[in-house]
Amino acid sequence: MKKLILWLFAFALATPIFSQANNGNGTCNVSPCDDGWTHYADTGKCLKVVTEKMDWDKAVTNCHSLNAELVTVHTAGESQFMDWILSTTVTRMWGFYMGANNIARNENLNWMDGTTMNFTNWAIDEPSENRWRYPMCLGWDEGKWMSLACFKWHNSVCQKPENTCETGNSNGKCKDVSSCDEGWTKFEEGGKCLKVISETMDWDNAATNCNTEEAKLVTVHSPSESQFLNVMLNRTVVTVDNGFFIGANNITRYGNLNWIDGSDMNFMNWRMDEPKETNDGYPMCLGVIGGKWMSLDCGKWHNSICQKPASVSKSQC
Repeated sequence: MKKLILWLFAFALATPIFSQANNGNGTCNVSPCDDGWTHYADTGKCLKVVTEKMDWDKAVTNCHSLNAELVTVHTAGESQFMDWILSTTVTRMWGFYMGANNIARNENLNWMDGTTMNFTNWAIDEPSENRWRYPMCLGWDEGKWMSLACFKWHNSVCQKPENTCETGNSNGKCKDVSSCDEGWTKFEEGGKCLKVISETMDWDNAATNCNTEEAKLVTVHSPSESQFLNVMLNRTVVTVDNGFFIGANNITRYGNLNWIDGSDMNFMNWRMDEPKETNDGYPMCLGVIGGKWMSLDCGKWHNSICQKPASVSKSQC
């Protein structure tokens, strides 16, 4: 009866854990654990009972072949959960190897993954040493810890992190999700975030201002990007009569132009009679107004547009 109550308690804890994660629309689920593994959400682990018997060293190697390691236990709740898992196996005899070796009665123990053994659940008279002095390894039987001769063959329990996009263990069911800071507008096609600077300044200060926001003056590489920029500017409350600085300077009629970020100017959208240069020879910088490019006096004050890459994070699809 006591064992039945413990089993029901552990199952109640585990029931919500087995549900698959999704993005809320039910269209693409990522299972927390691979087939044959059991999920323990409190620690973000997946556990697998290895029914093939082997010595401790081979048990370690076998777990490694599964991108896992022998199990560690750090809390009473985790201990109860593992006891429930083991209670369901058909080979619950003679103990299961766990993730510690070199067991001695008077030594401070650590798990083989380097974590501190901050919880123990020894059986009476454990840990024990044998008089023949062969190595003893940590085992589990009937909910309690015991010392097992490392060379003898036992079952074992492996553990590995749950499948998440962050750990890269998601069975390929992840997508990149890009986002922009508040006040920035995302151009999905280019993976950019754009921001209209309402304060007017000369081109050099406009470039510096973008740099302070870890950004650069905007570059435009396609008709769709040009159209997106024009729509964004039409929606701004900033007056557009005088043009906006964008990311190129030293404009000349016959010069080969490059964006200040070093990328090629593989798309152009000049107004009629542009680009132009003045008779006075002062520098001209690239601007945009009404969706078309124009030459602006670099020393005069205009609004500007900054760009920076959208931040990318992994998300379960």
